[in-house]
Amino acid sequence: MDTVGEINIHPITEEEFESFHACLDSVARERKFLGSVQAPPLEKTRDWLQAEMEEGAIRLVALDDSRVVGEHSLDGVYDDIIVMALLFDQ
Repeated sequence: MDTVGEINIHPITEEEFESFHACLDSVARERKFLGSVQAPPLEKTRDWLQAEMEEGAIRLVALDDSRVVGEHSLDGVYDDIIVMALLFDQ
């Protein structure tokens, strides 16, 4: 089991899109929490995240060092439910 360092939470930046994609893919492949079994292609994920940022949406990411290990979108719908998927086995 990996050791978990300090977890930092902040709004996503473009530099974290690739790590976000890897985290999303890992959660999808668990086949427990998402309807898909893999993340969309990286470029599609980048376009989606960029569009969200341009619209002013806030997507928080949880980082262990520079690796995204969780996320939450502040979209006004599920803001009272914070779901973080901590993935220590990537």
